[in-house]
Amino acid sequence: MEENNNSQSNNTTKSYVKIIITIIIVLVLVILSYEIGRNQNTKNEKSVVKSIESRMTNTDIQNNVDEIEKDESEEHNYDGRWRGTVEYTDAQGFKSSIVHTWLIDGKKVYNLYSDSKVTNGKNEYNAQYNESTIELFTTNPYGGGVATVSSFSFRIVDNNTLTYSVTALYDANDLSYKDYTMILKKESGSTELPKSEIIKEPEIGMTKSEVEKSTWGKPMKVNKTTTKYGIHEQWVYSGNRYIYVDDGVVTGIQDY
Repeated sequence: MEENNNSQSNNTTKSYVKIIITIIIVLVLVILSYEIGRNQNTKNEKSVVKSIESRMTNTDIQNNVDEIEKDESEEHNYDGRWRGTVEYTDAQGFKSSIVHTWLIDGKKVYNLYSDSKVTNGKNEYNAQYNESTIELFTTNPYGGGVATVSSFSFRIVDNNTLTYSVTALYDANDLSYKDYTMILKKESGSTELPKSEIIKEPEIGMTKSEVEKSTWGKPMKVNKTTTKYGIHEQWVYSGNRYIYVDDGVVTGIQDY
């Protein structure tokens, strides 16, 4: 009887030992699998970082730009002023348009623009001419002596037509963008750059015409008061902004 009890006890102990060993083996396998996966992810991350660093310090790009800058006088059939418009309807049904103006002058290309701060502003690029494309480059946009290739690349259709891809906000709700094809048509062969002018902020002492040419532009509404002392005007702008004009001259500016 006692021998049977001992035998059963030994069998139970052996079963427990087997279970424990099995659990240990499973845990070891899980840990090894995790470490292998983590090492692989680390290798992948390092590979991606190395790839990015390689692209950012690409000596071929720098050599291309250096080669372009050696000869700025080379002329091409594409020299002149180009203009294109893309009209599209976004996800909300609103119609929008994109207008771009470019000036090509040999191996220098300029994107011309005007906004509330400047008229005839320009972004300058170096150009590389291939058989069917014009590749645009910028030098040192971030400093540090690294040249990076611009996202702009014109496809040559003929001497009077170029195309390239532009990106615009399509759905404001999920901030999605779409690419559209811009068709540029040659307006003239002139390579003369327009003179850039900084648009001034409104100032005390300006005339009404000077205010209209300022960053504030024309008012939404004018409240006019005439007294024996003269003509007083309140120019009303969006955003609770006001300009006060007495006898044609700015005497006060209110900007909340």
